[in-house]
Parts: sequence; structure tokens; C-alpha cells
Amino acid sequence: DEAYHYLFAIHRDWSYYDHPPMVAVVESLGMVLAGGRASAPGLRLGFIALFAGSTWLMARLTTRSYGPRAGVFAALGLNLTAYHSVAAGTFALPDGPLLFFWLLTLDRLAVALESPGRLVPWLWVGLAWGGGLLSKYHAVFLPVGTLLYLGLEPSARPWLRRPGPYLALVIGLLVYAPVLAWNAEHG
Repeated sequence: DEAYHYLFAIHRDWSYYDHPPMVAVVESLGMVLAGGRASAPGLRLGFIALFAGSTWLMARLTTRSYGPRAGVFAALGLNLTAYHSVAAGTFALPDGPLLFFWLLTLDRLAVALESPGRLVPWLWVGLAWGGGLLSKYHAVFLPVGTLLYLGLEPSARPWLRRPGPYLALVIGLLVYAPVLAWNAEHG
């Protein structure tokens, strides 16, 4: 997979046949940080940094709901899962950026839900979700899950009558628009 994804970094585009462009962006940034050389450590550097961010976000999200001790255990649990710590957290795969932007979306969503009447937090939800969409198509499930939560949780239903969630949806789709345009152009 890494050899295949390396080609994305060499031939940058708005999208690719089977992946959005974030894997190429992260690879390219890692190689720039490693002195511009195409090496395995340079190729992976951005993914390692994103996994460090994912660990922090996991701790932050869990701490918000269950306290600092639970946050430490959640971050530890994430790092003990071989797939996340070894594959998604180290190798040049789209799952690393997806994990980071997924957690960032959830983190920003938690802030937005705690901020009635404010639209700026929803802007950040949309930007984070857009990053997820640019990482892997699976990010489409984030607003689906959010809609289910807002519709099924009685205390959250008023959000469906507020502009915030819709702003986040529009922002995320705008961030993702180059991928849609590329796919339309390439059939």
C-alpha cells in the first residue's frame, strides 16, 4: 500500500481513483519535514505526527465526558491496538488521517454542542469533517451518526432547528468539493 500511496505524493492531484487526496498531502508534508528526500521515514513522518495528535484527541474527548483517568486509559487503549498504533499510526495509509480528523470532528462537535447560540464552533466541525472526507470516504458516516444522535436524543433535538449543524454540513462539503469535481471530471 505504501508504494502505491507514494505515487500519490509524486503525482499530486485533487483526488485519485480510489482515494481522496489527504494521504498525498500528509506524505508530502512528511517528506518536506525530512529534508525533501523520498525515504520511508520521511514518507511516514506526517502519519506518526497525526497519530500523536489522535492520541491527544482521544484523551481529550474521553476526559471531557468521563474524567482524566478515563482519558489516560482511552489514549493508552488506542495505542495498544496494533492496527491503530502500528498500521494507521505509522504507515502511509489513509486510515491515519481519517482517525485524526474523525476524532477532531467529534472533539469540535462536543464543543459546538456545549455552545448554544454560537456558530463558530460549528465552522470548526465542518472544517474537521472536511478533513475527514479528504482522508477517506468513510467520513460520510460522521454526519449520519450526528443526525441520528440529534434526532434520537430528546435533549439534542433543538439543534435540528438551529443553523449550526447545517453550517457544518455545508462547510464540510465545500472542503470536499475539489474531490467531487475531480471525480465528475474523470468519470
